[in-house]
Amino acid sequence: MPGLTPFMEWMDEYRVDIEAIDRQHQGIVALINEVHHAMLTDAPPLVMDGIVRKLTTYAEEHFDFEEQCMELCHFSHLTEHRCQHREMMRRITAFGAGIQEGDRSTYQALLDFLMEWLGEHILKSDHRYKDALHAAGLR
Repeated sequence: MPGLTPFMEWMDEYRVDIEAIDRQHQGIVALINEVHHAMLTDAPPLVMDGIVRKLTTYAEEHFDFEEQCMELCHFSHLTEHRCQHREMMRRITAFGAGIQEGDRSTYQALLDFLMEWLGEHILKSDHRYKDALHAAGLR
């Protein structure tokens, strides 16, 4: 969204210092900005549906990659982390259904969810695997 001040900006505190994962997390910040922009411009549900479809694909690929990294280093909290990912995918699917039904209140709920993903999952849960992945040589 050229010319617009982003709603969210990438900050160093989000980094897990694994280049591929940090790039993927930056993509999540970009999706937050897309959702926010769609809300500001009162985008029709078709536009928001496209964003949710992109988010769904993005999240699936990101979660798969993260879980493969955690498997590689035998991360002790993999099962718990995988359950968090599955719950997040369930919620994304539910937002998609609401948007397809034309429920514009879902826009704010989706933005809140993405902010929670950033603040709770990335800053807390993802930072738990950081040392294990570094010890396994992942950077």
